[in-house]
Amino acid sequence: MISTHLRTLALGAALAFSSVAAQAALIVQTGNIPQTDKNLISQNCTGGANGPALSILGCLNGLPTTLVKLTAEEDIKFRGGGQAEATASDENGFTTLRIELASGAQFQSLILNIDAIEVGTVVFNDGTNTSSTFGLSKNGNNFFTITGGNFSFIEFTVTGDDNISDVKQIRIGASGLVPNPVPAPLTALLLGAGFLGLGAARSARRRAA
Repeated sequence: MISTHLRTLALGAALAFSSVAAQAALIVQTGNIPQTDKNLISQNCTGGANGPALSILGCLNGLPTTLVKLTAEEDIKFRGGGQAEATASDENGFTTLRIELASGAQFQSLILNIDAIEVGTVVFNDGTNTSSTFGLSKNGNNFFTITGGNFSFIEFTVTGDDNISDVKQIRIGASGLVPNPVPAPLTALLLGAGFLGLGAARSARRRAA
């Protein structure tokens, strides 16, 4: 009977841990919806790299050592001063862009403005979840605000080869910068209870044998 109760405790703790870990979501909204965030800049960064290259490095405004990596399927570069503006090195556009913190830490929100060469669509993903398909207007402001969880990266792909003219006004949720990932106290407690329960159940079986 005790062994059964202990196994139930362990299973419950494991399920609770899974539930906590699975709470992250990918919520994409059209428009520039203010968050607690920092602008991505391309100047005065400690370790920045403006390209051209497949991956370029900017940093968060006021945080020169917090580097942000942008990766595309072809060489890209930063242009312009102030806020970082990513564009294809050949000026002909690109198709996919991945945004992540170079340190591997997670972030909680992302805002960006995609400048499309032609009318098209875009889809976002975070490695686990994929968004709905959103429309892109030609040569206009296509702002998107992404929230819903701690993200290791956000990537988007547009229809039509090389249809991204540039991506600018990128802002990342600086208040959500967290290591990648450390269990929260409640999660750690539940996981520990599960391990203890499994160990006690094994001990009970050995004593009964």
